[in-house]
Amino acid sequence: MLLPVVQRELLVSSRQRMTFYWRMLSAGVQLPIFAALYGLHLDNRAFSGSHILLAMSTFVFVEAMLAGVRFTSDCLSEEKREGTLGLLFLTDLGGLDIVLGKVAARALGAFFNILATFPILALNLFIGGVTGEQVAAICLTLTVSVLFSLAAGALVSSRGERERNVLLGTFLMLTGITFAPLLLNEFAVRIVGYYGFVDTLVHLSPYHALIEAQRGFVPQLNRTLVTLLALTAAFLAYAAWRIRHRFGEPITIAVPESIGVKLRRMPRRISGYVGSPLDWLAQQNRVRKSRLVMFSLFLLCFGFFCRIVFEENLNWAVPIVFLGSYGLHLTYKFFLTAETCRQLNEDRRSGALELILVTPAKAAHLVRAQLSATWRAWVPVGVCLAFMNYLWLSHREFDRQDVFQIALPITIILLITDTIMLPWRAILEAIRGDRYPATVFKAFLRSMGPPIAVFAFLVAISIVSSERAAANVYALWAFATVIFNLMLISNAKKELQNFRLIASGEKLVRQSLRPASLRSRFQLPVPIRRI
Repeated sequence: MLLPVVQRELLVSSRQRMTFYWRMLSAGVQLPIFAALYGLHLDNRAFSGSHILLAMSTFVFVEAMLAGVRFTSDCLSEEKREGTLGLLFLTDLGGLDIVLGKVAARALGAFFNILATFPILALNLFIGGVTGEQVAAICLTLTVSVLFSLAAGALVSSRGERERNVLLGTFLMLTGITFAPLLLNEFAVRIVGYYGFVDTLVHLSPYHALIEAQRGFVPQLNRTLVTLLALTAAFLAYAAWRIRHRFGEPITIAVPESIGVKLRRMPRRISGYVGSPLDWLAQQNRVRKSRLVMFSLFLLCFGFFCRIVFEENLNWAVPIVFLGSYGLHLTYKFFLTAETCRQLNEDRRSGALELILVTPAKAAHLVRAQLSATWRAWVPVGVCLAFMNYLWLSHREFDRQDVFQIALPITIILLITDTIMLPWRAILEAIRGDRYPATVFKAFLRSMGPPIAVFAFLVAISIVSSERAAANVYALWAFATVIFNLMLISNAKKELQNFRLIASGEKLVRQSLRPASLRSRFQLPVPIRRI
């Protein structure tokens, strides 16, 4: 017999249409990717079923690790903000009941998405070069990764209150646990020559489990899976203990200690502010400048590290350079989207946006103020990111390679267009009033999902194609991505002309009432009976 809260939440989630739509979408994306990779296998027999299985399982692994960010990062902090967490403890429910119920309510869609991909992964058995043990090991590893990601999201949610903090905190925690043990082990072994306890740290990484699963149920995979399951149980137990003993703690708000500190933190010339009041409101509650500076310094340090890798011919660190650079680009764009969505989404759901819209302020000025505040904060970070690319892509080793000769201008052009496009799409999604994690992922995936999927397919093509052909394909992909971004910007501008209509939800109300109004137009009057 399941726990009562878990059983109820599973029944509720099973009746939602989106639970099944996302499962169909997940399988619908994987099936064309498998068909395309199978076509490459027919042209080049060296591209065997093991390569296809590795490419597809990596794609599903990214989806599994993002489950905690998407589904459970705000499951408990939302109850804290609304003040309803204490009401749950007035019943006979315990902390573990509430945590498991919240995780089950948000996690059913994530499990359906992963389960829908397992039959497609098993299709690699018909190609050859893959055993059933390998497919089973990869499927089990992906299931454990989903559990681990959801538990990490619940852990961060139990400690945080604000939507932005728990979302970004879960993302950073999962990224660190996935890659930090592997990087620490590589540095200790390759540079220091130390083979001590760092060999055991890799068992904390879900990505290490995915790598080991390519060989089947080897002892190292079994130890890693047991470690991940133990961490999952520990995360859930800590989250249950945390909300049970700290459910009544007030939300911490930074209060100045003195009037002098308050005046120093306020904008200059606040009494006679030169700019628009909307500009001043858009700049409030933004991410701290110290965090942006730290992120920019990290980008620069990583760029110098990449340069040293190619100067000293450190071949073992070349995958870190390529994967790290692309991952930092996606991280920057994800943070940019999350920061743009936050304030408008919070104002939309709290009703503060309605108070702004009843003033004489124009919606176009509000959009312009949000865009200006976002670009003013994040454009310097984008410049550091572009300089990071220049540090290693301008190395003389790439002078004779056609692909890398066009890689530097392509990355800078795409960085500029994405920095312009993502805030527009984020504002459009933020005023629709969905939950903050759902809003961020909708804005990010609808904008970056198609180019990322095409890029992953092109990487698979480049393995079996000539260098010149790969360069032409990458250039064509960059041109198509720029056109796609311009279309998204144009569509966002067109949609935001009805800013007040979308923010108020009036368009949805009109659509739902249109059939009723037509029926009422042709409805005959009902005779009145006399009593």
